[in-house]
Amino acid sequence: MPQKSDIIEQLRKHIEEFRAEVEVESVGKVLSVGDGVARMSGLANVKSQEMLEFPDGTIGVTLNVEEETIGAIVLGDDSGIKEGDTVKASGRVLSVPLEIRLMVGARSNTNGSSRSRRSRQGSSPDKR
Repeated sequence: MPQKSDIIEQLRKHIEEFRAEVEVESVGKVLSVGDGVARMSGLANVKSQEMLEFPDGTIGVTLNVEEETIGAIVLGDDSGIKEGDTVKASGRVLSVPLEIRLMVGARSNTNGSSRSRRSRQGSSPDKR
């Protein structure tokens, strides 16, 4: 049978080696969902355009941050999200890589016709 001092020493050793790992997450509850829009409460420090994760893995993006509720668009099928589900803030704001923005912007103007460098500078593409 172990001695009382051995037990105390083992306990002391375990306490000294104990490392509490704490991970803080910003979470909220889904109040309603439909037509690709979710309304939530909680998520105290969420930012506009921050990406959210729903329990089924679907991603959402916050667009309307109010004092009591948050509105977000659901990027995908919202049928797996239901009232009362827990939603987590990712801490990441949605962004589009520069290459995609340049590629989209260089291909067409607002009416859909293609633009050349010359036409953007104010000279006609036919004039040289």
